[in-house]
Amino acid sequence: MPSSRQLNKLAVFVALIVFCLCCRGATAQVVINEVSYDDSGTDNGSFVEIFNKGATPIAIGGWQLQGSNNASGTYTDIAINPGTNLAPGGYYVIGLTGVTNVNQVVATANFVQDNMETLTLLNSGTVVNQLVYETNKLSYAIPEGADVVWSNDQSIETASGSITVRNSMARYFDGYQGPKPGSSFGMRPSTPGAANATAFMTSYTPLNVNAMANDSVVPGMTGSFVNPRVIDPTVVSTFNPAAIPAPPGGGKVHTMFDTTGGGNSAITNAVFQNGGSFAIKAYFNTVDLATAEIEASAYGLLGHPDALFNTPDPSGTILPTPAGTVTAAGMTGVAWLYMRKGTTATLYLVDANDGGNSAPDPADWSILATLDLSTAASAWHDLTISVSPTGAGAASFDGQTFTFTTDAGLAGNFYVGYRESIAGNPVSTNAVAATFSTPRWTAVPEPSALGLLALGFIALRRPRR
Repeated sequence: MPSSRQLNKLAVFVALIVFCLCCRGATAQVVINEVSYDDSGTDNGSFVEIFNKGATPIAIGGWQLQGSNNASGTYTDIAINPGTNLAPGGYYVIGLTGVTNVNQVVATANFVQDNMETLTLLNSGTVVNQLVYETNKLSYAIPEGADVVWSNDQSIETASGSITVRNSMARYFDGYQGPKPGSSFGMRPSTPGAANATAFMTSYTPLNVNAMANDSVVPGMTGSFVNPRVIDPTVVSTFNPAAIPAPPGGGKVHTMFDTTGGGNSAITNAVFQNGGSFAIKAYFNTVDLATAEIEASAYGLLGHPDALFNTPDPSGTILPTPAGTVTAAGMTGVAWLYMRKGTTATLYLVDANDGGNSAPDPADWSILATLDLSTAASAWHDLTISVSPTGAGAASFDGQTFTFTTDAGLAGNFYVGYRESIAGNPVSTNAVAATFSTPRWTAVPEPSALGLLALGFIALRRPRR
């Protein structure tokens, strides 16, 4: 029979185990939820939002938020204010003066940096949660267990220069943990101290914009630099620099690009929570480009496009770099990707996974289908993609169907990306404008195959925690 001293030791040992397990469970429910960095101008809108996704309050006073990079090591070490308690479903915003809903003001303007950074939340030296971003620069090893964002997702300010940013790098909805390290975060409208998403969807259909004025902003979507616009495709305007045929049935359509050139992306404000689908008509211009000119556009779901929509190269034949060179393209999820270079025009169905190198040898992306449109006429085409909660997928191009399997439990946006390196400016109305294939899309009736897959999305409107 054990002595009373032995029983007391055993009781203390058990209590310590229970305490440690409770602490581990408590800290695991607190996560880095949203980050704004490298915004326009003087980076005066930077913040980090912490979120309690659990059912019990957590005392986070004295915890630390650290920022580090390969060049300078730890450059930010912020102690959370003593006595701070984070309620269930509560937010704690660490940011610069004037950031909406800021709880703790930081004086240093560059306390959240860019160029392959690691943000670490610690409790008494123990890592609670980590986020590594801009990992396309591959400057050092990614910590095991960290959330990852491959792309460059700068937060772009509004045209007035206000500190309110247009987008952030955020979990698709509060506390969401994706199936892979790079599945949790994407480009989202900036919401410090508030829900990352308030509208949810199981399928995306473009709005009927026929009653809206040409060049007006499309509701319900957010652009990285420029928001999507409404155009009459048959009428030249600021956001339709060259007239194209009307879609079957006529009417106005959506478009999305930056009139100053370069790259631009857009996302739906509503998110998919566990699989999703879309059905659209999209216009593909197949007119030849000059030999070295490149253009890329994408329509995707269950991920994000990255703010700059850096040029992808899934075939390894687009960018002027040796095979195996890491690309900066940051797209995630599943997408129809239209690539043009010189006289080639190719439509790919790609699974960009949770980000990573788009180029082969080796590639993190998977090419699911390849369609050569080089000799096809410029035209409107039907595009669909559908992914069930279990990851079973189907996509179609003008009724031709492709099936595939991707990760289960994916969340994310419907998104559009565009990038060009074409001589001349997209806003020009001269002959150069006719060579551009900026994204232009509108609604199409949902085919029966897509509808069958969508049956798996019933009762999925409550966020998974």
